[in-house]
Amino acid sequence: VKGVLDEMLQDMSTFDSYLAEVKSGKLEWSPLHTNPAFWRENAQKLNQNDHEVLRMIRILLKDEQDPTTLAVCAHDVGNTSDITLWGNTTLRSWDSKNELFAYLIMMIQR
Repeated sequence: VKGVLDEMLQDMSTFDSYLAEVKSGKLEWSPLHTNPAFWRENAQKLNQNDHEVLRMIRILLKDEQDPTTLAVCAHDVGNTSDITLWGNTTLRSWDSKNELFAYLIMMIQR
């Protein structure tokens, strides 16, 4: 039982760290963004509260100017889309592909 509780606490702590970073508006490359195990275990949490985290990432993609934050956001959107059907469906309904292309064009023009 202790092992299961420790694992649940670690999962919560990891996702809570991710959520805090997204809410801060400044994303950095870290294992939270690059670890496939993190995404397999936590991608469904981005769907909670009416896609709250995905909505925050979408706002960052539209408004943020920091190239690292934008790159990490784009990477996270890709992970969400790859891992979960609802993520792909939600992002398509929001027309996020065009937002990602706008980001890529901006990066090329720099």
